[in-house]
Amino acid sequence: MTTMGELLRGGRDRSGMTVEEVADATNMPRDTIIALEQDDIAVLPEAPFTRGFIRIYSRVLGMPAEPVLEAYSRALGVQQYVLDEPVRQLRRRRVTRLVAGVFALVLFVIGLGSVIVFATQVINPETQLHAVNMEVQRVEQLREGSVVEFYALRPCEFEVLIDGRLGFNGNISAGSRQEWVPQSEMRVTASEGNAIEVRIDGQKTGALGPRGGGVQRTWRVLIQ
Repeated sequence: MTTMGELLRGGRDRSGMTVEEVADATNMPRDTIIALEQDDIAVLPEAPFTRGFIRIYSRVLGMPAEPVLEAYSRALGVQQYVLDEPVRQLRRRRVTRLVAGVFALVLFVIGLGSVIVFATQVINPETQLHAVNMEVQRVEQLREGSVVEFYALRPCEFEVLIDGRLGFNGNISAGSRQEWVPQSEMRVTASEGNAIEVRIDGQKTGALGPRGGGVQRTWRVLIQ
C-alpha cells in the first residue's frame, strides 16, 4: 500500500519541482516537506496542521489530496499505536506494581497485627490477668527508696512489673508476702483487689483495690 510520502514524492517528481521550489510555492518549511515525503510522523506537527500542509502540497502539485490524507491517517494510526503502546505497557506495569505493593503492605500490616496480638497474648503474661474486669487506678507517687510490701489475705492471681521488667506473675497463696523497692516505676495487677493488703515503708495503706473485681495500680518514684 502506497504511503503518504511515496504519493507526495511521486507527485513532486512528476511535476519536476525541487523541494526548495515546493517550499517557496507553499510557504512551508523545507524540513516539513522532507518529513512529509519521508513519512516522519514524529517530526510533523499536530494532525490538523499536517492535514492542512498535505492539502496545500497536493494543490501545488496538481494532485488530489484525499489519497494522501487517507495514507496519512493510516500512518498516524500505526504511529500512534507505536508511540502509545509502550506508554500503556509502562502504565500497566506501574499499576501492577502499585497493586502488588499495596497488597504486600496490607499483608505486612495484617501480619504485624497478628504478631502484636500474639506477643500481647502469649509472650506478655499479664494479658490473661488484664482480660478480667479490671479497675485501673491513677498513678501514685513514691518517695525514692520506698519499700512496698504486699500481703496476700486470700489466694489470687498477682503480677508485678517493676522498672520495666516482670518481677512476678502467677498465683499468690494466702499468707504470702512480697517486698519490692522500685527505682522508677512499679505496676501491680491482681485478679481480686481486696485480696492484697498494701504497706509502704511499714505503714498500712489498705487493700490493693475494691472487692469484687480486678485492679491495677501504678506507683512512680519521685526523684528528689
